Amino acid sequence: LIAGYSILCVVSLLCAYWAVNIGRSRQHYRSFFSVRVLFPIALFILALENAALAASGKIYDIVVKEGENYDANLFIRAVFILQAFEVPILLIVIFEITYLVHKRRS
Repeated sequence: LIAGYSILCVVSLLCAYWAVNIGRSRQHYRSFFSVRVLFPIALFILALENAALAASGKIYDIVVKEGENYDANLFIRAVFILQAFEVPILLIVIFEITYLVHKRRS
């Protein structure tokens, strides 16, 4: 299970790098901020989420050993906050890409 989430984390980081390169190299993406900037950010958030899931067992063991609340861990709180941004960012990117395709075809 840990290996699967680690692989997904690496794949998400590679996709974020690929998205940054495409956003810089393609002329028609330069005018769309959401495609050029927000999409790599969303992929980076996915990578952090997969890293948190891969390390969740170890983080949980540390939290239990120290006797603190699971939600008191700053890394877990940061992942929870970033997860709230993930879906709206992806919706904005999908809307912008759909608009770009519609504009090109008509």
